[in-house]
Amino acid sequence: MGESVEASAGGAARRGISALSSVGIAVAVAAVIWTGWSHTRTAPHRTEAARLQLEALDRARRGYLAEPGPGPTGAIRTQYLGDAVSSLEQLARLNPSANSIRKLMLMQHMAGDRAWRGTALRLRRHDAQRPLMETDAEIALWAQVLGDEPIPAEGVAAARSLIRTMGLGWFEHVALSRLYQRAGMAQAAAAETNSARFTAVLMSLFDTGVLVALTLGILALAFVMRSWRRPDAEGSAAGFRVPERLSPDAALACRYAFCIYLVGILLMRLASPALSALPHAGSRSEANPITVGLLSTILLALSAAPPVATLLWQGRRAGLRLADFGLTGARPWHDVGLAVTGYLAVFPVLTVTILATSRLLGDDPTPLNPAITAFAGSGNAFIRAMLLCQAVLVAPIVEEFMFRAVLFRGLQGQMRTRWAMLGSAAVFAGLHPQLPAGFPVLFVLACGFSLLYLRSGNLLASVLAHALNNGGVFVYLALVAGT
Repeated sequence: MGESVEASAGGAARRGISALSSVGIAVAVAAVIWTGWSHTRTAPHRTEAARLQLEALDRARRGYLAEPGPGPTGAIRTQYLGDAVSSLEQLARLNPSANSIRKLMLMQHMAGDRAWRGTALRLRRHDAQRPLMETDAEIALWAQVLGDEPIPAEGVAAARSLIRTMGLGWFEHVALSRLYQRAGMAQAAAAETNSARFTAVLMSLFDTGVLVALTLGILALAFVMRSWRRPDAEGSAAGFRVPERLSPDAALACRYAFCIYLVGILLMRLASPALSALPHAGSRSEANPITVGLLSTILLALSAAPPVATLLWQGRRAGLRLADFGLTGARPWHDVGLAVTGYLAVFPVLTVTILATSRLLGDDPTPLNPAITAFAGSGNAFIRAMLLCQAVLVAPIVEEFMFRAVLFRGLQGQMRTRWAMLGSAAVFAGLHPQLPAGFPVLFVLACGFSLLYLRSGNLLASVLAHALNNGGVFVYLALVAGT
């Protein structure tokens, strides 16, 4: 009788702790979502500037590649260049710097808009750090480069040196090409024109690759729907390797570890303003952006350390093994093929979700991920390499372990497999800052990663698919934001 009462009391205590852990996860998720939402909504200037810059560069390169004329390609060119001018006008209003004014002026000239002369005069208002005499000299330079009068050969070297100090990025090729044309240097002008067209050609190849991937994805989706069966409540369907349910203590340890992970993310987001201020601190400002890039990568990699330590501490008592998290049983070649096939199958669904979300939300832009904002706003190759490392290596490993292994397994101890999958996918999507428009896309993506985890029985396939998705985004960013 005493043992029965004691067991009943122990079960009630365990249920109470389990319910408390679920409440803790919900509160922590809400806090992280709130901090992400606050950062994107209270300080939209940087993300909006990055979005406009990427949009303008994308349209400008595509328009530059199209041939002018009265035909269809000429109409496409006019549309693209007009969109680029519109984006740069918004960017110049949002960030009225000399650099944004120069890019708008060059874009207007490329589009055949005579308003570029008035835009050049705006440099007097937005380049206050330089003496007015130097600013007027630059305006006179642009009047020569973009005007119709020839430029003497002896003036090319000085003009070229000045243009190269302005940090125009891709627009530098456009400006130098025009300079050489005005000076009658046909070979040098052709070289700059080819440099400006090069990344535009690569973007066209990227678009072709996306269309090929979409076609293959439709075929892969049809194959997957025919060959993969959805797991039932206990995950016993053919083709899936759904792990057995964890014991109540083991599932509780997983949820407890995930709570600690959420607290770490919350602390990192609260500390992000101080981290962003590091480039402006101290006298050695050139080294600080590299420090920030390294520090952010290290913090992301270490974010899983406290949860892992918790699992090691409590896992022995709860009987957790590496196999319980999908860390064993990998079949590299099989899992690589599975990751590629699975991601291709998800790609058409992602495309439809993006189109549907855009139609429903209209002109409300999706907030950019901070990594994308940093990539677009930085010209430092080292920082971009760090961001690429975060996106393609660190984030897939950390997030797949925490969401697919730890959270999913912890929820699976409380609910059916399908609900655990959907719940972990919803948390994954909610914790990213691209809310609200990005939630459906990230939710679909996370469900695809979960199905890969269930299909393979280990994390390798979902990690590879996650890396493939992030890598595709950063390849596009490199093409658009590169020079």
